[in-house]
Amino acid sequence: MIISNQIRGDLPHPEHEPELYRKVVTHQIHTCSLRHCGGPPVEGEQCSKFFPRPYSPHTYHDNQSLRFIYKCTKPEDRWVVPYHPQTLLAWNAHMNAQYVTTKGFARYMTKYIAKVEPAHLFNISEGDHYHQHILARRLGMMEMMFLVLGEPICDSSATVNYIPAEPPKLRSKTVRPKHQILLNPDEPYYKDAIEKYFRRPLTEEFENVKYSDYYRLYKIKSLNHQSNRRAGTDLD
Repeated sequence: MIISNQIRGDLPHPEHEPELYRKVVTHQIHTCSLRHCGGPPVEGEQCSKFFPRPYSPHTYHDNQSLRFIYKCTKPEDRWVVPYHPQTLLAWNAHMNAQYVTTKGFARYMTKYIAKVEPAHLFNISEGDHYHQHILARRLGMMEMMFLVLGEPICDSSATVNYIPAEPPKLRSKTVRPKHQILLNPDEPYYKDAIEKYFRRPLTEEFENVKYSDYYRLYKIKSLNHQSNRRAGTDLD
C-alpha cells in the first residue's frame, strides 16, 4: 500500500486531478483552533494534532513514534489531513485515513475503550435547564454507531470498573428517572462510586477496606436482589 501510495497527504494538482483537488481543499485542510488542537503553534513547532507536518520526499514509518510520516514536498501539503483518494471521492466528507502500526493500534483501541462519556455542567436553578437535562440523554459515539448500523450491543464477560477520582464538582452524574425525581426532588442524581464507598456497611469487615478494593472484592446489589451469598447493608 505504501509503495502504491494508497494513503496520501498531499494537495493534488488542480489541473491534473481537479475533482480530487476540490475535495481535499474542502474537507482535508487542517485549521488550528484553541479548542481542538491548542491553537496555532509558534514558529518551528507543531500543534497537538502534529500540524504543520514535516517535509518528506516519501512515506515512511517513524521509528521514534507510533506514526507514519507521509509524503510532503510543498508548503500546502503540510496542512493536509491524510486521506484515501477513492474513498474521499465517494464519501465527499472529512476523513483521517492512516496506516496502522502495531503499537499505535493498541494505544488507539485502549484509549477509546476506556474513554469516559462526555460530561457537562448544568445550572439547575436557572431557566429551563433543569427540565431539559432530565428529559434529554446524550448518546456516546460507540452506542450511536451500533444503533445507526442496526448492530446488537453485546455484553462481555471481561469487565472494567471505572471508579472516579475527580472532585465532586467535576465528576459525571447520572440522572434518576423522572418519577424518582418527583418523589425526591432533593436528589436528582444517582450516587456515584465515591459516595457509595463512604456509605458502605458499618461493620468491622468494611471499616478499613480501601476505595479500589471495595469495588474489586464486593458487588453492590439492590435490596430486592435475590442471592444466597453473604451480604452487608450500607447506609442507604
